[in-house]
Amino acid sequence: MVQPLIHEIKGRRRAIDVFERDQQMIEFLWRHRAATFRTLYTLFYKGIKMRTCYNRLDKFRKHGFILTRGADGNQNRYWGLDRRGMAYLARTKGDVFKTMGFAPQSLAHDHFVSCVLLGDWFAKLPRGVTMITEQELLSLDLSSVAPGLQNDKGRRPDGLWRFDVGKEKKFVALEVELHTKNDTDYVEIIKSYDNYYGIYKIIWVVEGPSLIRKIFDLAHKHSTLKPYDHLFLLASEVRKELWQAKFKNEELRNMTLAEYLSGFLTHPNSAPMSTLSNTLGSTLGMSQECYPRNVLMNFASCFVKSATYPNPNKPRKT
Repeated sequence: MVQPLIHEIKGRRRAIDVFERDQQMIEFLWRHRAATFRTLYTLFYKGIKMRTCYNRLDKFRKHGFILTRGADGNQNRYWGLDRRGMAYLARTKGDVFKTMGFAPQSLAHDHFVSCVLLGDWFAKLPRGVTMITEQELLSLDLSSVAPGLQNDKGRRPDGLWRFDVGKEKKFVALEVELHTKNDTDYVEIIKSYDNYYGIYKIIWVVEGPSLIRKIFDLAHKHSTLKPYDHLFLLASEVRKELWQAKFKNEELRNMTLAEYLSGFLTHPNSAPMSTLSNTLGSTLGMSQECYPRNVLMNFASCFVKSATYPNPNKPRKT
């Protein structure tokens, strides 16, 4: 007897055709947990009208593949994976997608992590670069991801950038802290990176200068191997400028995140152009709607006039 998948959907629903770009969209939501409508449109449906894209996504929502959620009582809507979408990935893509806990624990946090991880490379990765999300770290054999990572129940980084530098692989970890933890929690995180000897640097995106100082001091007090490998960015500046935000470490205070990460590239000419930055002076004619921040952090939808939705104020013909 064939055992049902752990994410089997109960009940019957009409079938829906899933094309390649739909599958890529569903897999993206599994990897990143939360995204804006504008992100999904730009990455997977750019060739069609925005309203058509919205109707397509709404069809997948009604069929239980994806869903929308709000957070913190505001009007922002995040798109995420639903149970039928998870079941679809498990059936079509293999066991790695059977991992439970695919829903975001915090919409705002997980979405912000995704934006920082993707940044200027959201549309295309440079040669030799791999992004690994926390969801993937929860699902993969960690010993095959980076030296020092163990398949235990301990915490994972919020994300990793992996750079292939010749025969060597360098890993840069991402930690996003939007709320203050107690000192014991931070000491545990800091000491864990001493054991993750394959991770070259740790980039912290932190809410507030006082929390940056707190984690910085704890790192220098409790890290025996990597006290100088913890780099800090201010979350408020990252929200405004994304990868154009500058580090707060004294030795890197004039360097942006984009410049730092690009320094690992062995084929810099193949990297997405810096015209995707948020600086108007460097656009070289690129439209403002293509800036990473204006895509990844844009919560605007496509509610425009459409023949599909009649005008309620228009008088009926008699």
